Amino acid sequence: MKAQTIDSDTYAECYYKNRSSIDEQALVILELISNLIGDISKVSVLDVGSGPGRLAIPIGKKVHKVVCIESDLSAANYLKNRAKRNKLEIEVFPSKLENLSSEEVGHFDLVILSHIIHWFDVSILLNLASKYIVDNGYILLSYFDLENLKNMLFYKISGNEILKIQEDNTISTSQVESFLNSAGFNIIHRGDTPLNVNYGDKKLEKIINNAGTLAWQKAKAMLSKKEYRELTKSALTRLNNEPILRDTEYRTIIVAQKRLYTNDLD
Repeated sequence: MKAQTIDSDTYAECYYKNRSSIDEQALVILELISNLIGDISKVSVLDVGSGPGRLAIPIGKKVHKVVCIESDLSAANYLKNRAKRNKLEIEVFPSKLENLSSEEVGHFDLVILSHIIHWFDVSILLNLASKYIVDNGYILLSYFDLENLKNMLFYKISGNEILKIQEDNTISTSQVESFLNSAGFNIIHRGDTPLNVNYGDKKLEKIINNAGTLAWQKAKAMLSKKEYRELTKSALTRLNNEPILRDTEYRTIIVAQKRLYTNDLD
C-alpha cells in the first residue's frame, strides 16, 4: 500500500482544469445573500479555502470587498493572477486559517466556507471562522450532504471505492447544524440547491485519469498501482456505458447569523 499522502501541486492542477470555471453555484450564492442581507454592494466577504477563486472572482464583482485565505501556495498564486486578469483587488493570504488572526486579516460581514468542511474538524473550523465575523454577521457553508452524495452520477460512474472515500470526508446536515449552534450561530437558511452539470465524456474521463477530485486523489495515494489501474479501468467502462452524462448535483447551503454574546444565555 502507498503512503496516504497527496501531492498538492498535482491535485491543484487537476482542480484548476476541471473545476475552476465560474459556475452556477456563485450565481446561487449571490442571489441568496442578496435576498437575506439586502444591498450587498457594501458587504465585506472572507472566502476561506478559496482555491482558484471559483466563488471569489464572481462574488468580488458584486460586493465591496473580498479577502481570501488559501493554504495551497499554487492555488493562492493562481487566484491572484485570476483577480488581476479580472481587474479585481482581492487580498489573498497563503496560509492556514489557524495560523492567522482577525487582527491581521480583518472582520467581515460574511464568511464563506465552500466545501472545506470535508477536510477539517468542523467544530474547530467554525469556532475559528467565527472570530472573523462582525456581531450579527453571517457565515455561509456550501457542501455535499451525505445522503445527496449517493445519488450523484459522478459517484455512480466512479464506483463504490470512490464513494466510500468521499463519504468518509462528508458529514450530515444535522451534524453541521449542531456544530453551528454550538459555535454561536442562529441558522436562517438551509436548503439543497440543484446545480445542473453537463459532464461530457471527455471531461469525466479527464477527471478520472488525472485524479481530479479529492476522493480520486486519495484513492491514488492509498492504492497500489495495479489496484488503481483496475479502479480507473472499471470507472471508464461505466462511463462509456452511461447514455446520458448530464446530472443534477445538490449542494447543501446553510446560512447562519452570529449571535451577540448577550443573547447566548437564552
